[in-house]
Amino acid sequence: MSFPNDFMQCYSFLVVLNLQEEELVQKENQMAAAEAAATAVINKAVEIAGNLILETGSRLYHLQENISWIETQMRTLQSYLNDAESKRSMSHEAANLIINIRNLAHDVEDILDVYLPDIESHNTKGSFQFFKHASCILCFGVKANSFALEIEKIKRRASEIEESRRNCGITADSNANAEAATDAELWDRRKLFLRAPHESKIVGRQNILQKLKEEILSEDKGNRIISVVGPAGVGKTTVAKRVYQKTKNEFDVSATIYVSQEPRLEELLLDIAKQVELSEDKIKKDLCLLTNPGNGSRIIVTSRYKDVGRYIGGESSLISLDLLGEEEGKELFFDLIMATSKEALLPELRDIGEKIMERCGGLPLAIVLVVGLLRARERSSHAWKQVLKSMSQGVEKTCLEILALSYQDLPTELKPLFLYFGMFPADHEIFVSDLLSMWIMEKLIKIDGPRMQESIVEANIDKLISRNLIQVSTTRLDGRVRSVRIHDLLHSLCIQLAEDNNFFCTLNKLKTVSTAAIVRRITCNSNEHADENFGVPKKVRSLLCLGGSHEVLLNLLKRNASDLKFLRNLIIEIEGGKAIRLPNEIAKLSGLSYLKLTVYLASGIPSGISSMKNLLTLEVTSTTSHPIHIPGSILKMKQLQHLSLRNIKFDSSSSIFKSINIEGVEIALPNLKTLDFAKVYGYYITPNSFKNSSLRKLRILRLYWQTLKVLSKATQSLHNLEVLKLGPPFLGEMGSSPSRVDLSRYQYLAKLHLQWFPSSWQIQLPPNLMQITLEHTPNIGDFVKLLKRLSRLEIIKLKYCYGVGNLEFLGEHSLPQVQVLVLWDVDFDELIVDETGLPKLYKIIYKPVDNRPRIIPERFQKIMVVADER
Repeated sequence: MSFPNDFMQCYSFLVVLNLQEEELVQKENQMAAAEAAATAVINKAVEIAGNLILETGSRLYHLQENISWIETQMRTLQSYLNDAESKRSMSHEAANLIINIRNLAHDVEDILDVYLPDIESHNTKGSFQFFKHASCILCFGVKANSFALEIEKIKRRASEIEESRRNCGITADSNANAEAATDAELWDRRKLFLRAPHESKIVGRQNILQKLKEEILSEDKGNRIISVVGPAGVGKTTVAKRVYQKTKNEFDVSATIYVSQEPRLEELLLDIAKQVELSEDKIKKDLCLLTNPGNGSRIIVTSRYKDVGRYIGGESSLISLDLLGEEEGKELFFDLIMATSKEALLPELRDIGEKIMERCGGLPLAIVLVVGLLRARERSSHAWKQVLKSMSQGVEKTCLEILALSYQDLPTELKPLFLYFGMFPADHEIFVSDLLSMWIMEKLIKIDGPRMQESIVEANIDKLISRNLIQVSTTRLDGRVRSVRIHDLLHSLCIQLAEDNNFFCTLNKLKTVSTAAIVRRITCNSNEHADENFGVPKKVRSLLCLGGSHEVLLNLLKRNASDLKFLRNLIIEIEGGKAIRLPNEIAKLSGLSYLKLTVYLASGIPSGISSMKNLLTLEVTSTTSHPIHIPGSILKMKQLQHLSLRNIKFDSSSSIFKSINIEGVEIALPNLKTLDFAKVYGYYITPNSFKNSSLRKLRILRLYWQTLKVLSKATQSLHNLEVLKLGPPFLGEMGSSPSRVDLSRYQYLAKLHLQWFPSSWQIQLPPNLMQITLEHTPNIGDFVKLLKRLSRLEIIKLKYCYGVGNLEFLGEHSLPQVQVLVLWDVDFDELIVDETGLPKLYKIIYKPVDNRPRIIPERFQKIMVVADER
């Protein structure tokens, strides 16, 4: 595979390669993750039991006592974990107690998963149908009796745990069962976080930054490699990325990539190709990079080892990054400490802080992590002295101690969430939306209501960010985090702690039958050869494959799908356009709730998938220009709650590429909350599809006029809709288009995104919009006049719009709530706003469409951020 020669000869490159080398983390604490696994399964067991009480308790009155006991006992055992952890290092009994609680919780989870689906299925038949046949009564009685016998065994083991707990003096944590926060409380906690800057703080690196900038922008027209080297955690990637952001506009194209210990060349080149917007048909088979010696390209490499940098770029390429000096360390430490508080530090706290900083040895990562520890604690001498006492002298040992302490200091409910990041490849961009789906399906978080799910997940991610355990990668315009990354040292810690306690393991670690018998989560992200001669992981709940040895995973599913009855999450993402075959046996994964496929499936989706009665979320995306064939019967899977189809073709269709031959599809999914139709060519959605009142998010890209007409009339059945993205409209050869698009009756719609919508269509907007995006909109000035009627609007995004002239926001107190204005490749002459207009605007994100100067009011220039070219 290569970049074509004509491309390389015409453009200058700036590329950052972050090499990720192996880092050994001391294994002093083999049981450190035990309480995390216990917490995860206890949360799941409690929620399952709670749901049964809520939904079916009246009919299963004879099981109420056992169900109530499970919930109460699990909460009680959970309350012992914090105290047991604090005594674990000094007491073998406390360590064994954590193991026993974890094992008990695992077994309770298994019992619930085995028996309760059958019991609930009998319950859903209704009293008349249930008692109509003696066989139903007998079957139900056998299941209920077996369930009761299993719970009796659990009760005896729980009594033994209680006795052991008393013997080693473990007490309950009074805060363990605190009530969940309300929506308002969650928002109050996050207000400061949303407005906080997420850019990494750089101190004491001005000379290095300047030297790097000079090397990159030197007049030498030849290609050059610059190697930034230094110990782990010294800030190599942070420095390289900062220089990259400052200089990339001087080059024709630019890209940043992360190179793992087991790099996949094809995926790396595809990553670069996407970032430089190289079309798929220009990507060849043979490696060809920087072939033209006269185009002045630059490659920045970061590595811990000078030998690596010397081998890649020669001795002259090396730029060493050293530890911070004492004054620089103090500046970084206290700047970070004070970033979240306006209160001055007391002299005693400042003295303790200086001692803590000294023990960090000038290593930026150690300073950042210890600041995260201090932020989470009370700002008192006693609390800070505890941290100081736990730290030793010496940079390497201190960093490892801070890594372990940062994990141990986490609240119990955050520990399994932190370990989950180890399931992704090192330096992988992890999207909050993916974490939301996986954590909820595994019941790793406690949810009081469906509308709080996103808020609780985001709040927990914010907590991990505030402790500096994960890093913000991208954010939304309202400040919410879109994606995150994790430092490779912390990633190694996650893997070590998780594998020590079987929280998850890699596919190539399933060589022992004992490991396969108890593992709950499996990740397959490595190119390392995985031996297929391993035991069947019958208790696995999640399988995550992001590249790696996917052939072994697919063979596992083919051979053993019927044995994986507990599997809930299955995610397969394979970039590069490599065709794979999904085995038909996947339909035998009877317990699967979440299926995400980002691949190219040459043979399409097996038709049996529509028989998976527990599947709640289905996401299918083709990684090539070729659509994936899927059975039309999935549109009748009544239990589905989230459906995302991108670049697909229904098997029932004939020629979908003839615009005049489009077909209507009816979506009979009464429980659907999210529908994403992107590049589903040749289909319009029929009116009957929108009888569903549960839909909250709707995204249709490739919008046929028949669907648009339906949406203009379907407001009564879509009264719960909160997010709507439409476009581009495709009128085809029908010669017809709606003259009026009425969205005004969508009372709860908060976010609207329209692509290629002409203002001549007489569009009526929803009255309570909080965010609107207009993309590829001609005569955008006419559209802007409609926005003045939206009194609750907070965010306006205009992208790739033209035919503007002056962009006018006129009228006294115009748009009183707008806080963010995005002007991305908008061709306008002057931004005109009344003196009292846009009173709450605090940020303008501006990406100029060309070099022609635009007139922007002086009061807005102070809050304007010039966006990146990409």
